[in-house]
Amino acid sequence: MNCASCGTPLPPSALFCPGCGQRLTFQRPPPPPTPPRPAGPPLIAREELQAAVAARQELGERMEAEVIDAFLDRVERALDARIEAKVRERVGRSGAAAAERARNFTGRIAASLGIGIPLTAIAGGIGGVVGIIGVWAAIVVLNVYYTEVEKRRD
Repeated sequence: MNCASCGTPLPPSALFCPGCGQRLTFQRPPPPPTPPRPAGPPLIAREELQAAVAARQELGERMEAEVIDAFLDRVERALDARIEAKVRERVGRSGAAAAERARNFTGRIAASLGIGIPLTAIAGGIGGVVGIIGVWAAIVVLNVYYTEVEKRRD
């Protein structure tokens, strides 16, 4: 690389030209290229845009607003359809997870009752009301804990 003012060859780390003393300015590298658009069908076919432009030219300025509105309506419908498809895809995945959580919750209720009833009888016979309250407090605490664990996992 040479100095732009005097043409003196420059060392790689120089901030000033050793020949003329001029402050060196360095060009920033160009920004990285933009990533390619995701693969898939285009939102609106190029032919539709060309048809809208041709219709506008053919019909003149008096119909320009209607031609533009019709084209933008097609773009909006295409966007809505694409967004709707993505939402359905995501909800489908999370819907299956919600069904699994509901099955787990139902199983947890059945297990709590299945264990809670005999433990209540045993605790009531041995500890009375205090034993019953203790057993059900423990069951509630365990259910709350497992519910929080399920929420964090999602």
